[in-house]
Amino acid sequence: MKDDTVIIIPARGGSKRLSYKNLLLVDGRSLVMRAVDRAADSQLGRVIVSTEDKKIQEHLKTFQRNPWHFYIHSREESLAQDDARAWEVCLNVLLVVQEYKTLIMTLPTSPFCTANDLQLAYQMFLNNDRRPILSVTKQNFNPNTLGIIDGDYMWPFNPCPGKYSFYWDSKFIKEGQKKRTYLSNGAIFICDISRLRQKKEQYIDGMIGYVMPRDRGLDINTEMDYEFAKFLAERESK
Repeated sequence: MKDDTVIIIPARGGSKRLSYKNLLLVDGRSLVMRAVDRAADSQLGRVIVSTEDKKIQEHLKTFQRNPWHFYIHSREESLAQDDARAWEVCLNVLLVVQEYKTLIMTLPTSPFCTANDLQLAYQMFLNNDRRPILSVTKQNFNPNTLGIIDGDYMWPFNPCPGKYSFYWDSKFIKEGQKKRTYLSNGAIFICDISRLRQKKEQYIDGMIGYVMPRDRGLDINTEMDYEFAKFLAERESK
């Protein structure tokens, strides 16, 4: 157990797209309990679940783990709204527990992330001068095909300078197709707490991606995601 490391699991009750998604069952266990399991089994630090919801709190009290590894933090209502960021929740928890140096955050909506994933990502963190680590999954699409609708018009969405600038020449498109695109999945975020307090942002310059396969990096946000998770769990149990 790392005495200077805390593992925080944000688990709010409200969810517009998928009601009480953190209590949904995958292979007989709720998403939040699966997150506590992998966090505790990693033996990387003390585990804290932050939630504002009484139903989730009562659910967690039925969970039999060593109490030193598992603590429930009562989140403020202001940090349980749709616009609250997970890193903001973590900083709020860290006002209560100030003795830690390293934060590991893992979300319940990534049910197939494992204790081994946490350990490997933490080792990557140590091997790279404690640069922030963010778990991601590789995406199989060309970013040049993304677009936004503004008023009556469709515009390409891209990181080029200018509001709607884009170079549609063949050289640019071919170069874009060579670049690999990755999506953060909520499974793992590791950062020096002092750096997070300074930057107040999860996407920090110099961070490193911990790449997970798409099945293990699944992030549940919709009913379709949940149905796919149940399918994967059933397939693995056969």
